[in-house]
Amino acid sequence: MNILLSVHNGIIKDKYFPGYIMEALGKLGRIKQNTNDRPWTEEELSENIKGMDVCITHWQSPKITPEVLACADRLKLVAHCAGSVYNIVSPEVFEKGITVVGANRVMARAVAEGTLAYMLASLLKIKKYSDLMQGGGWKEGISGYGDMKTLYDRDVLLVGFGDIGRFVYALLLPFNVNVSVYDPHLKIEIMQSYPAIDFTGDLDNAIRKADVVSLHASKNPGSDKLMNRARIDLMKDGALLVNTARGSLVDEEYLVGTLKSGRIQAALDVFEEEPLPLESELRNLPNVLCMPHVAGSGVVTGYAEAMAADIANFMNGRPLEYEITAEKAGMMTRE
Repeated sequence: MNILLSVHNGIIKDKYFPGYIMEALGKLGRIKQNTNDRPWTEEELSENIKGMDVCITHWQSPKITPEVLACADRLKLVAHCAGSVYNIVSPEVFEKGITVVGANRVMARAVAEGTLAYMLASLLKIKKYSDLMQGGGWKEGISGYGDMKTLYDRDVLLVGFGDIGRFVYALLLPFNVNVSVYDPHLKIEIMQSYPAIDFTGDLDNAIRKADVVSLHASKNPGSDKLMNRARIDLMKDGALLVNTARGSLVDEEYLVGTLKSGRIQAALDVFEEEPLPLESELRNLPNVLCMPHVAGSGVVTGYAEAMAADIANFMNGRPLEYEITAEKAGMMTRE
């Protein structure tokens, strides 16, 4: 079997495809690599995909377009070692019967863990009291001492209930939270399998009631500024907004003004512009936990490990663990 690793040389290949991963892939077939220091162009991918049975992709890999497919004379499997495949595989990939697997569910579990950590860190004021200690202080005399909150028994709203949202829900169960979910794309059979969740079609009312609003919707034209000015204003005083989805889901400029008033707090892993500009006021607000888009980074090599396992499954006719259907691909984040 011929395997094309389209990832170019650099930090992504070094971090996500260390020696033991390359050794595992080498046992599955003959590997051809992009040895450039930059992503291939569409033309370069078209040339190199000839005679390949499997194409391994990652962030910055060129899209497998109809033009690329015209040269993919043997392609049977695309294995994406990252999250959304929307910008990696064209609909024609599925139409040609090529199987697609992706590490989205591996990433989702890690992002869910990060989301829970951000919730707890924000509610318990971890950064505030850590900074206090590192500055030589102690709890007595600090302004606002006693402002820590527990997650137990809170009302938590999950906006989006794909892989990440479902993992977050599972992690929240020990805290006895009251969970509501807003996701207009959910199928009835999914909702029926979670009887303890309040699935709602009224996002505005759900925001009004929530102590924590956690965003997990895909980035697409319908989710742009989902948390707009009006909905930010609906959040109850002291509520927490967590965003580990995409910055475009929030009216960031208006959110900054609201946070400056001290009325709500936020934990943000994603931003409208990344890297977050140095002059952004979000970097210095005491009621904001800012993270550099790393919620899913706890399993860096896990993405390629999962894809190597599914390539082996595919080769040996075993059930796939991480297959992505055309329908699911169409609902994933669009960069």
